[in-house]
Amino acid sequence: MSGTVDSLIAEASRARREGHFPIAIATLNQAIALVRETGSKLLLAQALALIANVERDLGRPDPALTHYLEAVSLTRELGDPQRLAFTLRHLGDTLRELDSFEAAEAAYREALELYRADPSPKALDIANTVRGLALLATSTGRENDAQRHWTEARILYESVNVQEGVNEASEALLNISSHNPKP
Repeated sequence: MSGTVDSLIAEASRARREGHFPIAIATLNQAIALVRETGSKLLLAQALALIANVERDLGRPDPALTHYLEAVSLTRELGDPQRLAFTLRHLGDTLRELDSFEAAEAAYREALELYRADPSPKALDIANTVRGLALLATSTGRENDAQRHWTEARILYESVNVQEGVNEASEALLNISSHNPKP
């Protein structure tokens, strides 16, 4: 059964990458129904997180939130801190999009704590999480926090050669400094 669910998840991932969102959702709904029968928490968490990603791709954060919340709950039970951190970051992104700023910040901070507790953390995962905190601080008008987070994100993106992230952080820092010119 898990082979079938694995292949459905892979098929849905491919459909998502190709922009075939209805196919991805239908395939993931099939995978979710199958995996609920088998009881595999790992596969269910993977399928739920992926369908949540597709819902966000489609600009539908409300159903994405429902899927991420269940995926986070399942991932907590699995005891995989890196998978939990990754899912929490995406939950934070969705909560931020829904203007649930306090809950988003809690999700980002927990994800960041889990990533930083890893003996060999991935700079890109940390950068993406810090970026979420920077976007959140920017949205809520906390310019000092935003500046600190954007600076860290830029350094981390530079360390992994993600120019798009470096550019975004640099532009955000320029916007902050233009609002607060030095005397």
